[in-house]
Amino acid sequence: MFEEPPARAEINAAQKMKWEPPPEGVAKINVDAGFNKEMGEAGAGIIARDCRGLVLLAACKKLSRCSSAAQAEALACLEGVQLAANWVQMPIILESDNADVVAGLNATQDSRAEWRGIIAEVKAAVQCLVQV
Repeated sequence: MFEEPPARAEINAAQKMKWEPPPEGVAKINVDAGFNKEMGEAGAGIIARDCRGLVLLAACKKLSRCSSAAQAEALACLEGVQLAANWVQMPIILESDNADVVAGLNATQDSRAEWRGIIAEVKAAVQCLVQV
């Protein structure tokens, strides 16, 4: 977890359960990606909601030249944080259902994964979020 007071972002692994709202004054960004190994293509979906469940933003994007589902999920995280930087003026919780990506984002050491560059970009983008 990022432990900068006040927190700019928190990254959680989504469990297969009902959506839980973020605390008041915080937006939750949920991301998910689908990956087609044969075509090397993927798609990302991003939604941001407030503590009442109201949608703050929603987006989808085609991702090309992906080599794995984890890489696609990491790219979805990057898209989510970049959108939040432009459209969500409050601290965020970023939630993904890919445990490897979440572990990479929460790690204090550099990742050795093939998508480590994307993880580094997500971490850098989190630092650019507006502190409210």
